Amino acid sequence: MSTTSNMDPPQADVLHKRIFGSRIFILNRPTAYNALDLSMIRKITPQLQAWNESDLCKVIILKATGNKAFCAGGDVKRVIENVEHGEGQHAIKFFEEEYQLNHLIATLDKPFVSFLDGITMGGGVGLSVHAPFRVATENTVFAMPETKIGFFPDVGGSFFLPRMDGE
Repeated sequence: MSTTSNMDPPQADVLHKRIFGSRIFILNRPTAYNALDLSMIRKITPQLQAWNESDLCKVIILKATGNKAFCAGGDVKRVIENVEHGEGQHAIKFFEEEYQLNHLIATLDKPFVSFLDGITMGGGVGLSVHAPFRVATENTVFAMPETKIGFFPDVGGSFFLPRMDGE
């Protein structure tokens, strides 16, 4: 009897691990280039708050599955689908909660380390650049593509972009 992918249990879009004093988030949507959606934000935020309060947690790490992207940004396709289906409030909640998560990352009491490997754009930048420690591999492609088409950079881009090397 062969098994098909339809019979496999769905994988969580965010995985959590504990290794000694470290706590690890793993973005797990490699077929979507780990694009951030509201479900992922709602899994990360409360766990991040709990780990920040835990005496057992000494460092928080964020990384991703797959070999192409850390996080290609917010799942804009899903946001557009929400708006087209009359669920604009869902799209607004996505951005509201995404920005709150970015602020939480920036203000944590615990050390937070992001490992960027592959495409890191938009919302993926927001998940990483606000961390006090960021490790980019030789495979990292870092971008805020919305600036190329005249949009303002979100996820705090107007704060961190002028402070980057090369200004």
